[in-house]
Amino acid sequence: MTRFLGLLTLAMLVCLPPCPAPACSLCNGSALQMKPLREHWERAKVVIYGTLANPRFINSQAGIGITDVHILQVLKSDPLLGNAKTVELSRYLPVLDPKKPPRQLIFCDIVKDKIDPYFGKEARSPALLDYFKGIQALAGKDRLEALKFFFEYLDNEDPVLADDALLEFLRSTDAEVGQVAKHLPVNKLRRWLQNPDTTADRLSLYAFLLSAAGDPGDARLLRGLIDKADKRSKAALDGLLAGYIQLNPRDGWELAINMLHDERTPLLDRFAILRTFRFYYGWKPAESKAQVLRALGGLIETPLLDVAVEDLRRWQMWDLTPKILAQFGKPGNASQIVRRTIVRYALCSPQPECRNFLDRVRRSDGEMVREIEEGLELERKH
Repeated sequence: MTRFLGLLTLAMLVCLPPCPAPACSLCNGSALQMKPLREHWERAKVVIYGTLANPRFINSQAGIGITDVHILQVLKSDPLLGNAKTVELSRYLPVLDPKKPPRQLIFCDIVKDKIDPYFGKEARSPALLDYFKGIQALAGKDRLEALKFFFEYLDNEDPVLADDALLEFLRSTDAEVGQVAKHLPVNKLRRWLQNPDTTADRLSLYAFLLSAAGDPGDARLLRGLIDKADKRSKAALDGLLAGYIQLNPRDGWELAINMLHDERTPLLDRFAILRTFRFYYGWKPAESKAQVLRALGGLIETPLLDVAVEDLRRWQMWDLTPKILAQFGKPGNASQIVRRTIVRYALCSPQPECRNFLDRVRRSDGEMVREIEEGLELERKH
């Protein structure tokens, strides 16, 4: 079990975003690897809308082929495209019914004076074109206005648009999500939260968004979902807690801290609760600092020590420095992950006791300290 905890904790540390967080903490890590259509639009030199035709293999055994795209509309052009009616995709994409060919949105770059399609998205409905008109109209507007636009597509019948709008929220900062929440219609959010078909990732986001303008009835709604503890609610625990804290701060903070510190709380639930604290500190650092310190301070002498200490280091919270340094070398804290996490914290902390601590560690394991110093230098450069 200890080995499993160490490996899982290491994975969590690798996935942690730098502070301030570049994406909403109430999301899963896989979302951070995806780009919304807006970013593809901004990067592309040419964007075309068209139908697939004439797929053919060049090497069928290797699966290498070509597919034509008959251009219906050019959304973003370049002189190099000229009056072209067709572009080639360097992939074999089947066309099952030539009379009803799939429609694609194709994003292209310019490489060596040639149109180079690099990304495509199936256009399942005409709404996709309106969506891109809206994206174009966002040019020069702030993130608040952009998120208000994307909110209107969160329940779109076209899953391509609904998922892309969700991705825009998940890739927003905690502060941006907190800012837009108070501008959104609560009745729509209530319907989504009460819909059993709402997926966990959306449930998490909607719970917090509702809390910005919700009422005591909404606090009871969120608490009921937390207490229900079914598979979907447990997967959305971070957002449900974030919303409940906003609507009922006194009970919400106590509930979150008690659940986090309770060793009977499943490990994945405890990580979800940690995301709630990360969200609040990313959104309102001054107001939430005392509660964050209570939460993380209670983990210093637990198997989650390294996760808590790494958060404290990234947030430059040095209040618990003596307690953290005292864990170095204790029975149960001998793993390299824990030792290196504490040394990394000490190298960043300005507290005077860290100097003597590091002198002792350098005498016993100078190579480890040098490696961590090099890693921190790379981190600063990025």
